[in-house]
Amino acid sequence: MHYIRFLKPPRLTPATHKPKSSSTLTALITITTDLGDSHLLRPQSLLARVHTLSGRTIASTQLQWNPGMRCVPLELELPRSAERLELEVAAEGSNADDLTLDIVEPAVVTAWAHIPGTGTGNGEEEEDEGRYVKRRLTLGEGKVLAVWEEMGESIARHIWDGGLALAGYLARFYEAGRGVEGLGAVEEVLGKRGVRVLEIGTGCGIVGLTLSTLHPTSKTLLTDLLLASDLVHKNLSPLLSSSSSSSITFAPLDWDSPLPASTASQKFDLLLVADCMYNVDAAPALVATILRLMEISPDAVLLVAYKRRHEEEERFFEVMRESGLVSVGKGQVEVGLDVEEEVVVVEVGAYRLGA
Repeated sequence: MHYIRFLKPPRLTPATHKPKSSSTLTALITITTDLGDSHLLRPQSLLARVHTLSGRTIASTQLQWNPGMRCVPLELELPRSAERLELEVAAEGSNADDLTLDIVEPAVVTAWAHIPGTGTGNGEEEEDEGRYVKRRLTLGEGKVLAVWEEMGESIARHIWDGGLALAGYLARFYEAGRGVEGLGAVEEVLGKRGVRVLEIGTGCGIVGLTLSTLHPTSKTLLTDLLLASDLVHKNLSPLLSSSSSSSITFAPLDWDSPLPASTASQKFDLLLVADCMYNVDAAPALVATILRLMEISPDAVLLVAYKRRHEEEERFFEVMRESGLVSVGKGQVEVGLDVEEEVVVVEVGAYRLGA
């Protein structure tokens, strides 16, 4: 899976050489893997479009990405507009934004960003929007989830393949009735009315947001370090103002600290963990947190999604086994091709607390 990213926020400058245009839009675009450790190594046509917030397209241009590139510049003349505008950059032919579909190449996720200096937004809004890029993910017919993540090449508070794969699994399960072989224990819980869910290390919140959107009576608690709260709350806001009967909240959770009383007082049916085992040094603290939660909710199922990146990650699973967590199912979700044109999979495992 690859992701279109803005290395710098879109910027407007006065257009002096074309009288009919009011401004020139510039941006710097890259296409990388989730951790930004490699760029797309195949030719790819890109379509850049500028829309009003009502969805009207006012300008567009095509760009070409070629192997060996690290970035591609965008320059686009914009007509006068009194409305607030946003920039969309998409890979032509990609279906990666529709999580109900099986991924086919090119597997490149579209990026959206508001354009500062347009419409009547205040300075605070514009400063905030210059920090974030938006993904618009289709979860089903008429169901589009907007997920904001940080702009730039930093890997912190970005969507990672494990989270996207787990969100896709949930979308296909709830909207198309398509599960993953080997995950029957999880799917029994997912179909439960009023299912109580806690996500550990939520990051942007994509997994919990997806479940809350698709399960109308679910109760979901997203957890992460306090520094993730601004981004998570930005992504939570549309769901909190919707008419859905599901509920979703955020609470800080530091794996190296005792469980907060408000979290320790609740019971859960399902715990979610996506791509949290990359830091081997944190494995004991992460597993200890999982164990404390499952001791409070001994009937809960733990669902773990992970993309294997290095051998040291096996330490997480060793600590899990040593702690008495027992595997009750395994499956895989495909997320495109790697640089050698081989299928990349995210592994998904279900666990319960042993006797």
